Amino acid sequence: METGQLAAALRNKATQARNVNTTTEAEGQTLRDAAELLRVLANMVEGKPLGKAFGPPGDWGYETEIGAAIAASSTVPSAAKEVNVDKILDVREKYTRLRDIRAMAGRAMLDGPHDYKTAELEGPLLDLAVAKAVGLAAVIHKIDNPIGGPFFECCVLSERGRLQYQYMPSRLWDQGGRLVDEHRISLIERGEGGWIADMRAGCVMEAETPLLCAMRALVESTFGDTVRM
Repeated sequence: METGQLAAALRNKATQARNVNTTTEAEGQTLRDAAELLRVLANMVEGKPLGKAFGPPGDWGYETEIGAAIAASSTVPSAAKEVNVDKILDVREKYTRLRDIRAMAGRAMLDGPHDYKTAELEGPLLDLAVAKAVGLAAVIHKIDNPIGGPFFECCVLSERGRLQYQYMPSRLWDQGGRLVDEHRISLIERGEGGWIADMRAGCVMEAETPLLCAMRALVESTFGDTVRM
């Protein structure tokens, strides 16, 4: 079996699934999940282990079924391993922080436009700023979730003002990685898990993750030190 050809075919199908027009947000999310699972299958065909094939739980969303399952599987030890409490607490802390960031984004949109420091943006508000920077119509939208309760995310709108899909370039490589390539953002890893994003426009940002600093740099190159939303 030609694994390279099969993996390429699976990724092509994933791209086709993502480009299908849907009428509801639920349909759109289902197709995006299907596309991501095709990508995971392509990774496995290429020989990547299960954990690397799926990627980190944050890529799926800690509140989703798949994200929660990945987080659980990465923290539940085998019989031969000891429980790593620090890792378990880290996963819980990340989920709690994401939940708080989403809630803050929802409250901010209800209060009307605000001025935000670019270097402090994260989560849905950063994603909304990125959407504005690249010319996408987007809003902070409340999403119903039967598992972990409703939450707020940035969603792209169609020309008719209908919700199309969740937009999370500061957390999803499938979305943010394209912008890194398109805008030629250089990413440099520093010690202790830090990253630096450097753009040709002279914008330099530091953050905990590569996408976080890259998207902040992109926003700063368009709006400067502050952005009004």
